[in-house]
Parts: sequence; structure tokens; C-alpha cells
Amino acid sequence: MPKIIRIFEHVHICLDSGIPLRHILNVFKISTTKGKASQAQLLSISLEMFREKGFDSTTMRDIAKAAGMSLGAFYYYYPSKDNIVLDYYRQVQDQHAAQVNRRISETRSMRERLGLLMHTKLDILAGSKDLMGALLRYTGNPDHPLSFLGDSTRGIRNESIALLATAIQKEKLPDDMLEILPMLLWSMQMGILLYMLYDKSMGQERTRKLTDVALDLTVRLIKVARIPVFRPVRKKLRELLVLAGFVNGDTRALQIDAEG
Repeated sequence: MPKIIRIFEHVHICLDSGIPLRHILNVFKISTTKGKASQAQLLSISLEMFREKGFDSTTMRDIAKAAGMSLGAFYYYYPSKDNIVLDYYRQVQDQHAAQVNRRISETRSMRERLGLLMHTKLDILAGSKDLMGALLRYTGNPDHPLSFLGDSTRGIRNESIALLATAIQKEKLPDDMLEILPMLLWSMQMGILLYMLYDKSMGQERTRKLTDVALDLTVRLIKVARIPVFRPVRKKLRELLVLAGFVNGDTRALQIDAEG
């Protein structure tokens, strides 16, 4: 009996048929490529329905129907709406990173880099206010897979914090500030996004102005905080973040504090 390989799309290849191995691998590659393309299309359809009909009102059956496929086939790509949203989180982070990395070389100062990071995120999420509002309720439940502060989103959250760190990595700042600032900037970013949900001004103009004023103040505070006389204040702030679990206590910044 010939040995059989079963591919997820139910394609069968006989190993004893004489087909070269490279052709078999190409089938796997084509299958994977088509699968990713199909999943991207389904994500787009799902997000469009969430925005038009609402996250809670949209069912998996609704999305499958809009996509022109059976519910069972749709479950093959997305077992639940939670999986769709997690892919959405990933899409937002990837878009944010791609756009920032493409343009950050054009910036000349920390203020410009921070402005690029914050406003690019606002641009990406501008059309998803209602969806963001519907998902925000899960933040209070850290065990929920869609919580912005939960374990399921930890990887994306860390990538977002690391991206914000690029705004300050060229600055001459003490090690302890380089350690804690990305987390503080991420917190400010989340606060701005929360404000945007309640902003009813045209094109979220108030959010944009608030962001610019907040960034101007942040840059001034950073310049002041790096002065040696503020080191005890920075140390206490760092201790607070370590206690809250936002910063790892076993770091170089802790060694510097101990040595000082």
C-alpha cells in the first residue's frame, strides 16, 4: 500500500507515486499561501461586519454567509470571534510597526519620533472606535483572551512597548529612564486611545490636540527628569513599577541604583 500524506485542505499525495520531493513541498507552500490569503480576506470581512453591525450583534454564521462559505468551513479558519479579534490586534500592531519603521528615519528629534508613533496609531484605529469600545469591557478581566492587559495579548503588548522604545533609544538618558520610559509611554498611549473613544469632535480633532500637548509636556519632563537631582524620584517610580509587575526587578537599572 502506498504511504499517504494528508494535507489540511484534504489533498492527498502518494509518496510511492514517483513525484519529486520538491513538487510535494511546493504543494505545501501553495496550500499555506492560499490559506493565509483566505484568512486575511475573512479577517477583512469580519472586521467590516463588526464595524457595520456591531461586535455583539454579528454572529459567526453572519460572517460565513457574507464570505460565501459554509459555517463549518469558516470554523476551519476561525473557531470563534475571539480568534478574529486576536488576529485584529496582531494586524494593528504589524501595521503600526511597518508604518513607523518606514518613516522614523525622517524624524530629527525625540518629539518628532513620539509624534509619529502616537499619531500613526490614531490613524490606524480612527475607523474602529465602536469596535474598540466593545472590546474595552474585557480589560477589567485579565483572564479573558481579549483583555489588553491579559496573558493572551502579552506578546503584542510587549512589541508595542518595544516600538515606543525606539523613540528614546538615541537619547542620552540614564539607564533607569531607558528602562521605565517605554512602559510609561505605552500607558500614555492607552490613555489617549481611551480618550479618543469619547471624543465626538470632527475627525477626533480634540484627541489630536491633546496628544500634541501631552507629548510637548512629556518631552520637557523627560529632559528635567534626567538631571541627577531627580534620581531619587526616578528610583521610587521604578520601585513602584516593579511592585506593580510592569518592570522586571532583575535588571541593570536595579544594579545601578544599588551601587549608587
